[in-house]
Amino acid sequence: MFGLLGRKLGHSLSPQIHKKLGDYKYDLFCKEPEELEMFFKDTSLKGYNVTIPYKIEAYKACDELSDRAKKIGSVNTCIRRADGTLYGDNTDYFGFARTVRASGVDVNGLELSATYGSGYGEYSSMLQIWQANLRELGISLNIRGMEWDAQWAEAQSVNPEDRQDILLMRWWPDYASPSS
Repeated sequence: MFGLLGRKLGHSLSPQIHKKLGDYKYDLFCKEPEELEMFFKDTSLKGYNVTIPYKIEAYKACDELSDRAKKIGSVNTCIRRADGTLYGDNTDYFGFARTVRASGVDVNGLELSATYGSGYGEYSSMLQIWQANLRELGISLNIRGMEWDAQWAEAQSVNPEDRQDILLMRWWPDYASPSS
């Protein structure tokens, strides 16, 4: 069995996508923090993707990590090996880079500003890794801490039609916004 681990997954289209990709069962695993220890020990799961807010917890639960996951400090993919050990990898950067390249948008010299809210200080190190990797795409990344309310207000204040010189990226889903 395969699936997606997260806390709130009602919005996910992953089961429908995986049904089209192959003939295997792919479920949503909505778990509360206190359920994670048992979940990570479940050897009946062959593998699963991980989404917010559990990428760091999954990283800590893995027996072995890819070099990429070690550098980023989180995982979004876990594979249960034949010996029962849990292997973790992180493909987030490569997915982002591929999307940017495929978009055809000229990103050379583009400047991004990444913010993380209170309680998410651990992501600052992940963003620093991205900062180095984004240079390969010609993008500079400025990192700063900001409270969620201020972050949300700033994101809502940007009118893309008025600002053709920026790329606006949302790093949190609607259900994780301060207003929900």
